[in-house]
Amino acid sequence: MEYFETKKNDYNFILGELSKELYTSITTGTFYDSVILIMINYEKNKEDLSRMVHRRFLEFAVVPRWKGFRDDGKGVFYIGISDEFVKAFYIDIDKLFESAYKNTLEKTDLMIKSVESFIDNSLCSGDSILDFDSDESDDRLTDELYMVTNTRVEYGAVYLYVKEVIEDIYEKLGKNFYIILSSVNEFLVFGEMPSVDLDYLKNLIRNVNEEILLPKEFLSDNLYYYDGYTKELSII
Repeated sequence: MEYFETKKNDYNFILGELSKELYTSITTGTFYDSVILIMINYEKNKEDLSRMVHRRFLEFAVVPRWKGFRDDGKGVFYIGISDEFVKAFYIDIDKLFESAYKNTLEKTDLMIKSVESFIDNSLCSGDSILDFDSDESDDRLTDELYMVTNTRVEYGAVYLYVKEVIEDIYEKLGKNFYIILSSVNEFLVFGEMPSVDLDYLKNLIRNVNEEILLPKEFLSDNLYYYDGYTKELSII
């Protein structure tokens, strides 16, 4: 890459922060293949976001990150993409978000399991977007509480932003549904039911966030609702 080579000395302060793998991805043009999205609360992270590439979504910020694998083979790491980085290496912002969206949908191992089975450590992911058991009745599906995340249970709440996932949940449940954004790592969904005490549920969300959730994992105090007819998310 001619630009990279000729400007290399001008950006030593950036290059010094790059891993060998990221350096290689930039110089070989594979950078966009390894970017994904995460979602964080906008107000709680406003200072950091002022220096990072992001887009607003409801009360959140959707943030692209580059995903790399540790040299020792024991896990992955994520690198945020700063405005400075974008300018230094001529990153195409639109391509960055388009690639990260596609990779999030196709490469992050979406997992949707009932909370009961998750607690029982019965974790698995299917070939389809949703791993609902075809032998279960619609009533059972809509009455259960489901966790939406990825197999790493890491920044899985970003699937709220992925319309294909949300629309498929609606199709499988067969009704509108509520969403509890329990942390940056996952969210919970359950089908609309007339017996739900929404005021109690909203108070419970706030109390759990305040007393149990770590500040860095906080996403929202609000209860969300998805209308499958209008395809709109709203705060209840």
